[in-house]
Amino acid sequence: MPTMTPEQYLQDRIEDQIRWYGDRSRSNQTTYRRLRTIEIVLAASIPLLAGYVGEVPSLRVAVGAAGVLLAVIAGVFSLYRFHENWVSYRNTCEALKREKFLYLTGAPPYTEPSAFSQFVARSEALMGGEQEKWTALFNANPQVPGSADTATAGAAGALPEPPASAETS
Repeated sequence: MPTMTPEQYLQDRIEDQIRWYGDRSRSNQTTYRRLRTIEIVLAASIPLLAGYVGEVPSLRVAVGAAGVLLAVIAGVFSLYRFHENWVSYRNTCEALKREKFLYLTGAPPYTEPSAFSQFVARSEALMGGEQEKWTALFNANPQVPGSADTATAGAAGALPEPPASAETS
């Protein structure tokens, strides 16, 4: 069985995963901040608009629509967990970077002859931990076709995507 060199592992696995986690973290952060800003603006505008409903009856629709959009945004936050994913993916990305630099500089715990094996084990444990979190989230939201919970728990495709593995990235 061919073995992977440290250079191959760093490039093909670690750099790829750092890039994947970084990209997903940024994407979740951007989406979270945009939706949160919309949510804040809508929530602040409802009392203002409601004060003029008596003078401009058509504002009732705007106030109602703002309320509906707030409810939709709250549901989307709950379903997709943008904030949690942003923080979790950023944490894993930074932890992988830290391990990479500790390994490359030969700093503890990578001072032994088995440094590469230790590096691989620790890096894979970090990535595996992220995969375990995703699996736990998926299992916490089981889907039974036609169940009443389907609309609120979200379909499997609506859950955050699992962290990329060596085979899928």
